[in-house]
Amino acid sequence: MKKSTAKIICCCAAFCLLSAGAFAQIHIAGKVSEPSGRPVPHTTVVLLDTKGKLVTAAFTDSLGRYRLESPAKGAMQLMLSSMEYETAPFFFNLQRDTSILLTGTLKQRRLQTVEVTAARPVLEQQADRIVFNPDRSITAAGSDGMELLAKIPGVRVTGDRIDIAGKGAVRVMVNGRLVRLTDTELENYLRSIAAADIRKIEVITAPSAQYDADGNAGLINIVTRRDRNPGFTGSVQGNYKRNNFDNGNLGGNVTWNTGRWALAAGVNANKGRLLEGFESDVYFPRATWQLSDTGDFSFRTLNTSFNADYTLSKRSVIGVSHTYGFRNYKGSDHVFNPYYSQHATPDSILRTYAEYDPVALTHTFNLHYIAAFDSAGTKLSIDGDYLTFNRRDTSRFNSNSFGPAGQEMPWGHAQYFNTAKQRIRIYTLKADLDIPTAFANWSVGGKINFIDNYSNAFYYRLPENIRDQDGSRSSEFSYKENTQALYVSATKSIHRWTIQAGLRGEYTTVKGLSLLLGEENEQRYFKLFPSALVSYGASEQHQFAFTFSKRINRPTFWSLNPYKSLTTDYSYFEGNPFLQPEFVSNAELTHTYRKRLRSSLYLSVTNNGFDNITFADPSSTTFYRTPVNFLTTVRYGVSEALTLQPAPWFESTNQVNLYQTHARSALAAIGNRELFSAYLSTANSFTLNSARTLSAGFTAWYQFADMDHAGKTDPYYRVDAGIKYQLLQQRLTLSLTGNDLFRSSMPTVYNTVNNIPQRYVNFQYERNLTLAFTYKFGNRKMKTDTHESGNKEERSRVR
Repeated sequence: MKKSTAKIICCCAAFCLLSAGAFAQIHIAGKVSEPSGRPVPHTTVVLLDTKGKLVTAAFTDSLGRYRLESPAKGAMQLMLSSMEYETAPFFFNLQRDTSILLTGTLKQRRLQTVEVTAARPVLEQQADRIVFNPDRSITAAGSDGMELLAKIPGVRVTGDRIDIAGKGAVRVMVNGRLVRLTDTELENYLRSIAAADIRKIEVITAPSAQYDADGNAGLINIVTRRDRNPGFTGSVQGNYKRNNFDNGNLGGNVTWNTGRWALAAGVNANKGRLLEGFESDVYFPRATWQLSDTGDFSFRTLNTSFNADYTLSKRSVIGVSHTYGFRNYKGSDHVFNPYYSQHATPDSILRTYAEYDPVALTHTFNLHYIAAFDSAGTKLSIDGDYLTFNRRDTSRFNSNSFGPAGQEMPWGHAQYFNTAKQRIRIYTLKADLDIPTAFANWSVGGKINFIDNYSNAFYYRLPENIRDQDGSRSSEFSYKENTQALYVSATKSIHRWTIQAGLRGEYTTVKGLSLLLGEENEQRYFKLFPSALVSYGASEQHQFAFTFSKRINRPTFWSLNPYKSLTTDYSYFEGNPFLQPEFVSNAELTHTYRKRLRSSLYLSVTNNGFDNITFADPSSTTFYRTPVNFLTTVRYGVSEALTLQPAPWFESTNQVNLYQTHARSALAAIGNRELFSAYLSTANSFTLNSARTLSAGFTAWYQFADMDHAGKTDPYYRVDAGIKYQLLQQRLTLSLTGNDLFRSSMPTVYNTVNNIPQRYVNFQYERNLTLAFTYKFGNRKMKTDTHESGNKEERSRVR
């Protein structure tokens, strides 16, 4: 009996082994890239036998990676099956699991008698992002980085705020580094980047676990140009811009690649004058309080960059980079603050004049090392980053009160002198490891960063020209933040399916100390941020995808500082040291047809949301704005994006977004809100001659009445138009662009707090006419690349 049992077991084991061998699958994994190294996403990789018979096929993921399972061994050939890309067949003898890297080139096509290369559209649709190509946008010529964002369909730029229509605010990265500056400082930084220096802009709506978790609706990554061709190349660009005043920009960049060295340097300078400000009205039952603040500033900026990479071997590179920024905005604020009693009868007027002279200096340093361990794609990337930001400011306030007849009130005079400093140091260390295996492609990594922020603002009363410090308005604040993060992400392709799942954990410690008030606040929290992407390629024309991500929006440094920033002697902004982060969950289902039509259903839920709220005291006519956590927001909608090319000389990208917003308030002073809204946009380009050197275009978007946190906006819109001409064998480009032609891109926000209606608009004079040029010299075979370093998140929160 025992012998029979043993025989049965042996037979079963042998049968299982034979079955496993008969049905074993041989795995082929790899990556498809363009000659420049750019990934080729969502294209078909086919495995054929020597007779050309299909064995199996798979789609590449968003990073160009693929994975095949072959049921047979022997002589095979691997190639692409694509309408846009082609590659020479790769012949090999398949005996075991192997890795193969493919290079796909854009197909050549004939247009009448002229041979042209298939050009990328203005907007490329991918499963987890859209890619905007500035070279293909006529109205992008002569723009700066901030203006360029406003030309991306679906991206709204209102003043210094950047968000995705219907989805919320985003964080901005430059070459993979999150720029942790305030809204105003971020705007100034982006305006220092010329559009001619930007290769592409990625709007990442579903970032994987490899990215930092910051950003409500996702991330915008601005990728600058970096020429990798041997020899010397460069460009010079400049523009003249006329709004209310004359403004000018001049810059250039050079690269030199020789032997093992790749060197690049750039410089950009701006000088001009601008108007900006805001209006705020508060409507009491028996009185109306109005405030208009108009700033008149002259500005000077200078930005430089330097990059050096050294190739240690065929598989490893080490490099350093440095950027420098100088910014001076010198000017004045003119505040007109009338107070009307019942029936709009003038009661009093407060006039405030303030002078400012802020200077800001920024340095960033990066040291990076990249090593590829094999041809399969195993790669290690290490980044060390250091950022220093120093800002100092001196200002003077002079307020006077007047009666209804215009007479000056003797008790209504106040004069202040103010000094302010800010010093920020950010240290970041980041490591990423990509490991392709037979089961899946893995990415693991970690990041640690330290933020040290010191700021002060001292106010002095000036009675009879004697400085007397006002301790009730002054501030001295120390902020320290430490975040440690670990993540793991896996991508697996199964026939037509691609599955990507990741998990990121972040542990954060925050300490804030008000030195004058003696208040210290500390927060510690650990949060998990899952992400997922599931895509299905029904065919080369039809792709489906589902994405999910959980994200965090941390308060900026100034929002946590409990100091009072004066607007007038009766109004101010005050930070909230108890402010907490808000958390956002995003889910989206998309269908893409021929990479030209993208349809999506989306849902976004924000918990513990915060916003600046204006509180008014009717008895003392004192007003202040402060950030408060109070909102739970649910938003869902449907969007359609369509790129058309009805003629070889005409391309049009259009978008419609319909969505419903529900905002539930935890404050008794602010009620719940809900609103249905819509957003429309169009971007069009026209080729005007057979040589394709003269082109024109226009972009426009219209936002219907919308929810702004707990407030409501009126409709607003923007229209840009331009013309571009290329000459000297396309080395020289001239352009003329009109931006915000109707000066209509700033919304007015209406809110009600404690049953008191309010109105607020933050305006800038965005309308301008820009005449620009770009001249390229040196090697014209533009093979571009860029390195993304480690401090992605930290640079966007500097305050």
